[in-house]
Amino acid sequence: MAVAISMAVCSGAKKGRVVGAMAISDRGQEVRLGNVSVSGGLGKNLIRRFVRRKLPRIRHCYNKELADKPKLSGTIVAQFEISPAGDVQEVTAKGMDTKRLESCVATSIKSIQFPKPKKGVVRVRYPFSFRPGAP
Repeated sequence: MAVAISMAVCSGAKKGRVVGAMAISDRGQEVRLGNVSVSGGLGKNLIRRFVRRKLPRIRHCYNKELADKPKLSGTIVAQFEISPAGDVQEVTAKGMDTKRLESCVATSIKSIQFPKPKKGVVRVRYPFSFRPGAP
């Protein structure tokens, strides 16, 4: 199975500067990470790194939905809190008309163990865009 991973690069910025978007695709299906919003004691880059590790699982969730809905596309926004111990709590994932995909994305995010924040709870908002491949 061939899997392609690409990073979006800002054309107006310094050469090669990553702006926070990353995509993983399999046979043309694409799952793209949007720009993360973070409030609290962990940095955006660290959170991106840990979420990227779950992209294969999230892609799997999407591929399962494509079996029933081959043209399914859109954006799911995951909102979650990272506890002082680094556990994910209070996670929601909404934005597409498929509860099964939203639930699978939320479960994937919930399974991440982050490092302990410098202080308190960290609040995160992370969009995921989904696009089917060509038939």
